[in-house]
Amino acid sequence: AKTVLLDKTGTLTIGQPELERIIPLGDHDADEALRLAASLDQMSAHVLAESLVDGAAARGIELALPTGVKEEPGRGILGDVDGHHVAVGSSAWLEANGYDGAHDHARAYDAGDEAGRAKILVGIDGALAAVIVMGDRLRPGADTLAQELHEAGIAHVALVTGDRPEIADEVARNVGIEHVYAEQLPEQKLTVVSA
Repeated sequence: AKTVLLDKTGTLTIGQPELERIIPLGDHDADEALRLAASLDQMSAHVLAESLVDGAAARGIELALPTGVKEEPGRGILGDVDGHHVAVGSSAWLEANGYDGAHDHARAYDAGDEAGRAKILVGIDGALAAVIVMGDRLRPGADTLAQELHEAGIAHVALVTGDRPEIADEVARNVGIEHVYAEQLPEQKLTVVSA
């Protein structure tokens, strides 16, 4: 082998993101935004969705059963919770579903302690309601993996992830990977592998 492509979540990182902060943006307080988002995310198998549900449970928040759920894997999920239309996912997913400004809100929290953290956007009834900041730690030994692969004769080590460039670049810097393919949907990851 001359090339190794690595995913981020669960490969370079532990794969158990933790809820770090909820930033309310509208009429709903942090707990209500989390309750609605986590209620919807019960229907998703995505690792960030599972972590969001776990974060709500750890706070003692009782979840409701959503209806009319539609998910695009790796991007986001829509549905109805307790009479509210809720959207949870990436800024691109929310913008594609009519939540203008989602991209700018996600980028507004890319400095300081929140740099390199996943940002989940929550939209409720057509308005942005919250930014949820999630963190995931590197796996033990991940910081030396790229160097060890190069020493074993691997010429090209790259990170291929669905995460935004800011997050992907931060992880790549921390583990010594020079090439990053960010914001890749599952089918795009296959295209990178084929190439």
